[in-house]
Amino acid sequence: MSKKTWTVLEIIDWSRQHLAEKGFENSRLETELLLGHALSLPRIELYLNYERQLKVDELERYTDDSTWPLPKYREMLWIY
Repeated sequence: MSKKTWTVLEIIDWSRQHLAEKGFENSRLETELLLGHALSLPRIELYLNYERQLKVDELERYTDDSTWPLPKYREMLWIY
């Protein structure tokens, strides 16, 4: 079985929904900030590259809670 390949836009959409379900009020903004942090990109670059597929190491960095800038994100469970 092969793992799903995620584009920047797909991970933004999935993460936004996931955070909203967990009760985060600004789920889109927080998703963009987290992904930008993980990829070392400003938010605008995420949208300029929305069709780019994330590399395995980028996805791992995004889902690794030790890299998250704020402790409140550690409560989230990630699947991919």
